[in-house]
Amino acid sequence: MCIVYDIVSFTRLKARLNFSLFQKMDTLYTENESVDKEPICLFFNETQLVWSDEGVTTINYSQDKVSCYSDHITSFSVMMKVTKAEDNKALSLMSKVCVSLSLIALVVSLIVYCLFPELWKSLRVSIHKNLVVNMISMQSLFLFGIDKTGNKIICAVVSVLLHFTALNTFTWMFGEAVYLLFKVSTSAPSQHNRLRNYMAVCYGIPLIIVVISSAGFTSEYNDGDSCWLGQERGMIWAFVAPALCIAMGNTGIMCIVVRIIYKRAGNMVGKPAAARNKFKQLRKATRGTLMLLPIMGSAWIIGPFAVSSDTEFLDYVFNLLNGSQGVFIFLIYCVFDNETNECFKKRFKKNEVTPATEMTQNE
Repeated sequence: MCIVYDIVSFTRLKARLNFSLFQKMDTLYTENESVDKEPICLFFNETQLVWSDEGVTTINYSQDKVSCYSDHITSFSVMMKVTKAEDNKALSLMSKVCVSLSLIALVVSLIVYCLFPELWKSLRVSIHKNLVVNMISMQSLFLFGIDKTGNKIICAVVSVLLHFTALNTFTWMFGEAVYLLFKVSTSAPSQHNRLRNYMAVCYGIPLIIVVISSAGFTSEYNDGDSCWLGQERGMIWAFVAPALCIAMGNTGIMCIVVRIIYKRAGNMVGKPAAARNKFKQLRKATRGTLMLLPIMGSAWIIGPFAVSSDTEFLDYVFNLLNGSQGVFIFLIYCVFDNETNECFKKRFKKNEVTPATEMTQNE
């Protein structure tokens, strides 16, 4: 059931029109109580002869009033958006469990990095720390802020921060790939391979994109159903386009890294043990990054569409991928990482003194 409010014929406005429609919610849909019901503002498209939400946004609603804003005036209506409550609850529970597990794994990874001062000087670990911090921020925002659509200001802030941290995640994965390229292609330390340069690029590029997007399209940082970039006017591409470019750049760089490692593998015969060990560590680091790239890339390329789509399959795929990111990072960058393992071994053996050591000290 819907009530039509005929304003005037379709006319585009230079500014948005804010208005409220007074309507009892219980008169709009009463057939089935086992569903989730949400009123939405629509207008009648006389060209296509359908109800549409293009240019119309539902701000908030109560038991007897729905507030909307629009960039045109025409025939408006309040309709009830109906979804299966059980499916939403199952998906919501799965989302919270997956992201919570990922967050726990990421926090543990960060604690490990902070525990050992030996790791603080490592450029590779510094890149990992920045990646982990941004992923913790991004997933916390997703878990606690993605559905805060009741307040426009809070929702816009969440959307902007989520946009920024999600882009940061991609740029720091790009930083990991660039770091490996430096390591395999140059034998001497490069002045460009410095943390300050990584910080400038990996935070600077997302900041520029977000500032331009938020300055020019502030109202689009709200998808209606979630605090994320809107799809109606293509705002979603402010994230998807840079993410795709970075993902393709990562793929290209990692192909070069693999090719160089493959060529150098044959030259390791007869090399000193230290050189062979260093090469093995580099090859292991490359293998870990190659495992993470598809997981990280596919999750947040699917993510923006899953959040704003009615297709539940995409929601489940995104939640599984999103929930596995933190766990994989913990396993690859902590559990199976040579630098971290060496720090653990030194910490546990720090207070152990062998007989041979005692004899040496006595002599």
